[in-house]
Amino acid sequence: MSSTGKEDIRTALQDRIIDVVQTLFPEAERDGTTFRVPNVTGKATAEGEPNNPSLSIEVVRAGTKGLWFDFSTGEKGDIFALIMANKSMNFQEALRWACDFLGMPVPHRPFSAPLTKEGTPHDTANLQALHANKRRLGQHQEAMAYLTGERRGLTKETIERFHLGLTSYSDKKTGEVVYQDALSFPQLDSAGQVRSRFLRSKIPDVTVGVGKKKDWASGTPSTYWVTPATGRQNLLICEGAKDGWRLWQAFEGTPLAEQLCIITSTHGSVIPKEWQTPSFWGSWDTIYAGQDADEAGDQMALQVRKYAARDVKRVQVPKEAGKDWTEYFNRGGTVFGFQVSLQEAPVITSSITEAPITSVAPEEDGTFQVEPVDLSRAFVNGFLYYPFRSGESRKVDGKHFRRWRDQVIRSDGTICKADFLLSETGTPMKDRMLALDDGTILTKMPEANPLVSTFTTSAITRFSAARREGRSALTLTPAELLMQIDQHLRSKIVLPYDCDFAILTYVAVTSYIQSIFDAVPLVLVIGMAGSGKSELGTAIADVSCNAVILNGQTSAASVARAIDSAGGLAVIDDLEGIGSITKNKNDYGELVQQLKVSYKKATAKKKWTNTTTMRLEELNFYGVKIINNTEGADSILSSRMLKIYTKKISKPHLGTYTRPFELSPEQLVDLRNNLHIWAMENARDIDVLYQQQYKRHEERQEEITAPLRLLAEFMGETVFAEHLATALQTQAMTPDTVESGTELLQTALKELIRQGYRDVVAMPLLALEMRRITGSPIWGMTMTNEIPEWQEPRWVGRQLRLMMAIDPKRSDKRPRLWGQQIRTYPLEPGYVAETLNDLNAEGAEVSGETLDTLAYCQKTECQVCPYNAFCNIQDVKMTQLERTGPPTSRFD
Repeated sequence: MSSTGKEDIRTALQDRIIDVVQTLFPEAERDGTTFRVPNVTGKATAEGEPNNPSLSIEVVRAGTKGLWFDFSTGEKGDIFALIMANKSMNFQEALRWACDFLGMPVPHRPFSAPLTKEGTPHDTANLQALHANKRRLGQHQEAMAYLTGERRGLTKETIERFHLGLTSYSDKKTGEVVYQDALSFPQLDSAGQVRSRFLRSKIPDVTVGVGKKKDWASGTPSTYWVTPATGRQNLLICEGAKDGWRLWQAFEGTPLAEQLCIITSTHGSVIPKEWQTPSFWGSWDTIYAGQDADEAGDQMALQVRKYAARDVKRVQVPKEAGKDWTEYFNRGGTVFGFQVSLQEAPVITSSITEAPITSVAPEEDGTFQVEPVDLSRAFVNGFLYYPFRSGESRKVDGKHFRRWRDQVIRSDGTICKADFLLSETGTPMKDRMLALDDGTILTKMPEANPLVSTFTTSAITRFSAARREGRSALTLTPAELLMQIDQHLRSKIVLPYDCDFAILTYVAVTSYIQSIFDAVPLVLVIGMAGSGKSELGTAIADVSCNAVILNGQTSAASVARAIDSAGGLAVIDDLEGIGSITKNKNDYGELVQQLKVSYKKATAKKKWTNTTTMRLEELNFYGVKIINNTEGADSILSSRMLKIYTKKISKPHLGTYTRPFELSPEQLVDLRNNLHIWAMENARDIDVLYQQQYKRHEERQEEITAPLRLLAEFMGETVFAEHLATALQTQAMTPDTVESGTELLQTALKELIRQGYRDVVAMPLLALEMRRITGSPIWGMTMTNEIPEWQEPRWVGRQLRLMMAIDPKRSDKRPRLWGQQIRTYPLEPGYVAETLNDLNAEGAEVSGETLDTLAYCQKTECQVCPYNAFCNIQDVKMTQLERTGPPTSRFD
């Protein structure tokens, strides 16, 4: 079919576009210059659904007649694509339908000729140059011997038929010989015409100056037509012009010469652009992939099958008969044997690959298992990815067009773009595969979120350039990264436990590389109102990757979608407030349930019903989160979390704290850019260390702290690493869960005995330790207006007697501490001894010192006290110390 013939049919369809649309879609609705239908089938998607005409077909405007777009799926195309989609036809079938509809004959096959750089066909070859080349070849005995001998087996008729000759080439400026005595032949178009584009090949022991090069041609790959297309029903693709000549020679004078069209690529195994559209292959009755019988030939045959989007048969040289068709015929192969191979050629069929699940589309034909990637949380094949937005300007027809363009930076500095992979025309949008141009298959189009993006375009450009030059783009050392994060956090907040700053510092760094890990920590921030929880969330968001702050004025559904779209660190400020503002309590329940498993990549995805659209959405909750909550968290969620306490600083304490200067907005931008660059430059090494040493663990505490411990080792800053170790050791002392108040009391008393309180234990100390373990003042509370039983001295005393932990021979003493009388419990020596035996059996570090009853407060400074965050007598203590100095306790 000539291109003119195809355009004639398109023009005829456009002239009768209204008739075409009404034939394809009898129920189409006219809407101004367009017709509207539900979709390419013309029918509603399901019984009972409203007829929503989302597909629009232009029928009036000149130049756009027949163009269509489906607003619900994004599908679009021309009139041929519409016919193919509506009728479930391939291109050849749609073309025949159109010809039948129009009463026109089916046109001939497309005319194909090599194109110049300007896109026009090459001129016909210069006959004088052809004759000169042929004459040189005829006079060169070694070259003729190569072509007519055992190696190639060509007759003089074949050599003449394909205009084979010899050429040499010298540099026009220097006169230096570039190559000499190379085999030269002109490219043939689909009509059999000789074109002015010449292809060249090395003749062994004859051609000089080309090194290891065997075949070469200038320009882009295109089709070399060994035989004209006209009049032939079937197509054979061979591998190289030399094989094509030998096949033509064998078929000449046989029925195959009139039935079989032979083509090859001008560039060996490179697929020409015109082969990459189904229309090139659509008009042939049968297509045979006849490439060499090796892996490269098999791969090229699979490529042909993919682009043809139809059945293709694989015909190969029989085993032991040669590698290619030239060897086959030169070794005595016959045309009859070749015909048998054609008849027995199997169709290249789809098959499920045995390869593991991949995120990159394979080149070979077949059904493959694929796991699409969410680029906001992607670490694939050793690369981190980060979507970013840049401006794009293009000049078209003298006009400047400008738009935003979302692209992706890969951790090796490569900038990638996303598009739909080539699919057969008419493939529904839902079945089309989206991928980066590096082959990574995506769940959705990459979309940079300018509201939360923390990697600036200028820094991305600097990083990409540095990677190309093989150098680092960092302007801050790893030590400076940690110190600046720590400085900014300390400038905003005061924590009762200083080592907890190390946890927050490494958590911020983790947010930049969290997609490398299988699990990341969740952080629960606990403190009274006004103790700095919100300030902590804001401070860590300032230094983290793509951080989003979600407060109590946001509904649960909005929180879920925000976490999904940001892909970085999420600060949930006032979880209880989110629950109270959410009208649909099921949404809040689902949010809390998903937060419980969002620390782990394997369980972080959630099917979520959008209550506005009532559509099912898949949201990804994975990532580091900071959850601020006055009342703590339930036992299950708490077990996935590291606890950070905040403290309201009273006036007597203000003078004891010195805060560093906070980072300026410009410094924060520079810090975040450097953290992104550090993450990109070190991602592969971090992954190796994680896989080798930190991925396997037996307890959840090890699992969620693995990223922090890895960073402490990888970044090598000993001071921060030591502080982290201390903080995590304190966290590990808290059991994952306690089932009852009695178990809580037993756990607290056991810990105090371990520390050295083995004679008399104070009720306030027991309450403080139980408060530390639960992380919440309301743990175990069943009603909002009650006091939990574990905070009641009478309940505690009764349970201690039932546990036989109190010595009945001794009476309770009531010492005064900072002017307040407190209850104490004398411990039974046997209970203490049994507890110490249990601790030793567990391998716990047991203090060898017996502590005085009030040592926990009288001999401990508030700033280093483990109960600093929630102790309620600090103000009284500070006031008395200032007035009278350290008192001594006395018993009434």
